[in-house]
Amino acid sequence: MPHRYLQRARIFSLGRNPSVRAAETGRLSPIQLTVEVVGWAGALLILAAYGLLSAGKLTGQSRLYQWMNVFGAAGFVVNGWWHGALPSTTLNVVWMLIGGIALWRIARRSSTSAM
Repeated sequence: MPHRYLQRARIFSLGRNPSVRAAETGRLSPIQLTVEVVGWAGALLILAAYGLLSAGKLTGQSRLYQWMNVFGAAGFVVNGWWHGALPSTTLNVVWMLIGGIALWRIARRSSTSAM
């Protein structure tokens, strides 16, 4: 085994370093691929939400903006948990809660104004 792999194996003792595993086998397993796709989809959703907000196409009070953030954060939670990135996972759980609370307030305001 190459010396570099042994160093990485000690650092990533849980065996969750996909770049090392991918290099060994030449491809990702179906679950690894799913986790990566979910993570990248989450990143794209959050980035798109921010871009649309900054461009004035959405407001912070729009349901679409909040749902994009909730689902994007969920993608990051899955990916972060898989990779053992607990600070990122925790941040994105909080991000999801903030989005969920905002959606609840938007729904409550809509039902109140309908009366």
